[in-house]
Amino acid sequence: MLDAKTRELIEVAIAIKAQSVPCIIYHTKAALEAGATKEELLHTGMIAVVMGGGNSYAQLQHLIKAIDAFEKKLK
Repeated sequence: MLDAKTRELIEVAIAIKAQSVPCIIYHTKAALEAGATKEELLHTGMIAVVMGGGNSYAQLQHLIKAIDAFEKKLK
């Protein structure tokens, strides 16, 4: 079974590939709460871009904004 952090990182990648902004935001917050770091989330985002191409690349802005917003709240 996968731990919560790993599951949420996978969900972030799927959300980016699916181009679902609400899911990107939700799972980014959940990943941070589960102990993911900014670096792990950005790495996950880049894996999604490799798999999803340009459309996924455009979604990274939402990931970065969510990381910045939730990192401040969780500290």
